[in-house]
Amino acid sequence: MTGEARLRQIGKYPVRRKLGEGASSEVYQCYDPFNDRDVAIKVAFPEKFQDPERGRLYKKLFLTEASLWRTSPRGAMRRRASR
Repeated sequence: MTGEARLRQIGKYPVRRKLGEGASSEVYQCYDPFNDRDVAIKVAFPEKFQDPERGRLYKKLFLTEASLWRTSPRGAMRRRASR
């Protein structure tokens, strides 16, 4: 993604700004119009998945990060509120 034109939208989420960049991805602050709140979205660099072994490691990392969000107290409160 480095060197490309600024992202305007990721899926259904309009991009507000780039928050940062790491070795495997970039993170953007986006707006969720359906829930009227800001969200952070991580966009992985495609070249990190070309090597099957490294691709599996990055996939595991991203899935672990996602599960941590779901199990956080804030995430649990959101789940309870939506029931």
